Formats: sequence, structure tokens, C-alpha cells
Amino acid sequence: VWLKDSTGTSGSSSSLAPDDFEDDAIKKAHVEKDFIAFCSSTPDTVSWRSPTTGSVFIEKLIENLQEYAWSCDLEEIFRKVRLSFELPDARAQMPTAERVTLTRRFYLFPGH
Repeated sequence: VWLKDSTGTSGSSSSLAPDDFEDDAIKKAHVEKDFIAFCSSTPDTVSWRSPTTGSVFIEKLIENLQEYAWSCDLEEIFRKVRLSFELPDARAQMPTAERVTLTRRFYLFPGH
């Protein structure tokens, strides 16, 4: 399969060497490299907050950080938080990780 995104000479894409490419924009460094956004709920759904104890999401996030920060990377901790919401009760919500650009495992307290 051969695909092209603009008009020009046709040919095999495998015949192009890296020197044959040109930029279509100004060169920039990644703005959001090593970034992860962890949201309390999926888009267009609610997240629950108690007037006395606060956000259910933050409570579960803190519980999981306290229990697993010494042994698990950040994405694994976020997965455990999502898992704690898997069986919905009266306050169903599902946290979600968005715009993940982590290229390596990120530990908060490695070996602590």
C-alpha cells in the first residue's frame, strides 16, 4: 500500500531516504513530553464529592499512592485507582488517563 498526503511525484515510499524528507512546520521540541493527565471521570460524566470528606477520586488516589508509591510506577497506580471504581455503587464514575506521553516508567519513590 502506498499513501501520499500531497500532490507530487509518485513513487515507492520505501525509496525515500531520511534526507529526502522536508519539514512541514517549524522544528520544535515536544511541549508535553513525559506528561500524563489523570481525570476524575470520563468526558460528559460526573465525579462525586462529599461536602465533608471531599472528592471520592482524590481519596482513592491518595490511598493508592500511600500503598503503592514505593513499588509501582505512576501509570500502574493510576490503573489501580481505575480498578477501585470498577464495581459501580450509587456514585458510579470512571477515572481516565488522557494525553499520555510518558516514554518510560515513572516512579515516585523507587526502592523506598
